[in-house]
Amino acid sequence: MSMDKEPLRVGSEHLDLMVMGDEAIHLVVEKHAEASLYLKAEGLSSADLVIDVLEGGQLKLLIWNECESFDLQVRANVERDARFEFIEGEMSDGAADVALNVKLIGEGASALLKSAVMTSTKKNFDFNCVHQAPHTSGMIENYAVVREHGDYHMVAVGKIEKGAYGSESHQTSRVLTLSDHQVSSVTPQLLIDENDVQASHANTIGQPDENQLYYLQTRGLTRTQAMGLIMIGYLLPIADGLDIERIHDELTEKINAKAGLECLI
Repeated sequence: MSMDKEPLRVGSEHLDLMVMGDEAIHLVVEKHAEASLYLKAEGLSSADLVIDVLEGGQLKLLIWNECESFDLQVRANVERDARFEFIEGEMSDGAADVALNVKLIGEGASALLKSAVMTSTKKNFDFNCVHQAPHTSGMIENYAVVREHGDYHMVAVGKIEKGAYGSESHQTSRVLTLSDHQVSSVTPQLLIDENDVQASHANTIGQPDENQLYYLQTRGLTRTQAMGLIMIGYLLPIADGLDIERIHDELTEKINAKAGLECLI
């Protein structure tokens, strides 16, 4: 894939894109614009996205993967007082490799990187948020449900470079495992080379709480229904903050349906 095409420059608008093969996209969000992009991937897909959010701009990027195989690379530069939100949903039965590298290059830049995954196959994620300017803010949130034969790996890195004083880097990951025959790992990393910063990470990996399941069953749910409700609770946070009602409702419906169907198997 190459970036021979002219960059796609967007103002305050919403775009829907479909990826069904190899795609290379260079997206530039204009100064002080508020843009959103909904990218749906199907079939056998590979996507290379380069994103520049110019001063004061805002971009909300939502990626929904329904591919048999998906290879995604995203590189984003976020300028002064700009904001980038990356939200990915992975509910497919195919393998996926996702590499995300975000650089906060201007003072006051911020990023939210969020993923929600349900898998019984191999999925690898590598999320990096690098603070290169003062008073920047980066948050990484990951939620996963790993079924039998699932192979889920997440590396989440928050790096605050020298000179990026007054910055914040936080991350949290929650992984729900539904079988003993699966592999799950989360590797959180905080690389700090500056004083006067705030940073934290928290992660949990484990099977459903039997006390919680029992409580839900005492309220009239079957064990299958209770399990599905817990799964939905892990995955629905991906829809939080989606300000386009059509997309919010579509994602909520997909997650509810997927969790409901999967928990009956």
